[in-house]
Amino acid sequence: MHLLPLIGAAPVATPTIPVPAPDDGLPRPTWDLARSTLRAINRYATDISEARYLIRLAEQIGDRTYTELQARHKLILDNPRRVDGNQKYLDIPYWTAHKLSIARRLQLLSGPPRALLDLGTGAAHILRVAVDHGHTAIGIDIEDPIYADVARVLGVDRRVHRIDRHVKLPNFGQKFDVVTSMWIKYDDMTSGNTLKYWDIADWAFQLNDIVENQLKFPARIYFALNAQRRADGQYTLDQAVLAWFQGHGASIDTRTGEVELRLDAPRTFKP
Repeated sequence: MHLLPLIGAAPVATPTIPVPAPDDGLPRPTWDLARSTLRAINRYATDISEARYLIRLAEQIGDRTYTELQARHKLILDNPRRVDGNQKYLDIPYWTAHKLSIARRLQLLSGPPRALLDLGTGAAHILRVAVDHGHTAIGIDIEDPIYADVARVLGVDRRVHRIDRHVKLPNFGQKFDVVTSMWIKYDDMTSGNTLKYWDIADWAFQLNDIVENQLKFPARIYFALNAQRRADGQYTLDQAVLAWFQGHGASIDTRTGEVELRLDAPRTFKP
């Protein structure tokens, strides 16, 4: 795959190869790696250096590996009932570009080397972005064949570990400058096969564990909460939890569920 000559020094917004619509974040199994990469650039790259980074990543993955990855999970990709499941993360360029935008926000695209811990890392695209920009990165999540395969292709340190309420995270043998967790879904299934969402006491326990056992300071925590399914079938963010984070000094976005904390020293979070 050779896209660098197409980009050159020209503006990112005018690719030579047309990018199909719609841009809904879902993978297109029939797309080749070049088209996936151009779609990712169109959606997330803000300058030529970010476009070139995504192109270099695609070239390192290679068309053959990308095609084999899709073929390995063809039954899921072709299943019309699985329109927005874990299979979307097989579109490596798109979701790496999405995590690139978050790394930009967290100032991980420049500056001194830092250590990143990503909780509920999924397919671990953020780990590859961090490592490629000079940092160290570890991610943890439950076992999942798609996630594991994408992480293998990306060559990152994704470890299998379940995050449970009121259970401390493992000892990684190091401390971290940045802890992230995106589209968090730590919730438990009850005996009635319904979700029991984390409450404020659960979040307080996790934050206190992170501060006490995982961080070196100054530190940064970035969470993106998931919407919760209500009894009427609608999905909404838990505004009480967001307000609690805000009351403890976090910057929050009530629309996207993003939470960001900057800590200069250890502190305690009370439920």
